[in-house]
Amino acid sequence: MASELPFEITRRIADFIQRRDRAQSCLVCKAWLPVFQESLFEEIVINDYIRFAESVDISCSRNKLLQRYGKKTRTLHISENTLINGQQILALQQYLPHLHRFKWDSTCIDENSFVTDPGWNLWSSITYLEVNVENYDSSTLPHVYYSIISNLGQLKRLEFKSIFNAKMFKQTVEDIEFLNDKLPKLTYLSLGVQLESINQRREANA
Repeated sequence: MASELPFEITRRIADFIQRRDRAQSCLVCKAWLPVFQESLFEEIVINDYIRFAESVDISCSRNKLLQRYGKKTRTLHISENTLINGQQILALQQYLPHLHRFKWDSTCIDENSFVTDPGWNLWSSITYLEVNVENYDSSTLPHVYYSIISNLGQLKRLEFKSIFNAKMFKQTVEDIEFLNDKLPKLTYLSLGVQLESINQRREANA
């Protein structure tokens, strides 16, 4: 009987089938439910703000699933239809502590959405981060950027760019050296910044 297979073997089987088939497998029998539920949480795609808000609401049933299986999540993708704030990013860090890959589309980074600084330090396990910024203000954006590179020291790939503006803020060679010191494992970098010389920075501050 399939329901009598050890958890580890059934879990391994789940790795080889499509996501929708995993969801259907949850309904096969009671023994399969926790196995295939766990497999569904390896990768989370958030494309609905209401469902997302419920997921980080401690009174909601979706939150209970996130608390139970969030430690298994390795990949998170927040789609362009879902705008979230700093407080919610902080909550996700607590529920998904072992994340490796994070793709964040159509981000809004301004003083209203980031009243709470998420800190990012709880996601020190992330090695791949892609942030596609849609709306931002010039004071909040650099703060979030520096918070990211100061806390995510395991990053191997970093993409931080704007959807509409190729140069979101200015960087000097010193800033790039700072990034290099903070992210020693980085092998790929794509930044939407304007690189200026140290002399240009000094002239601007004179």
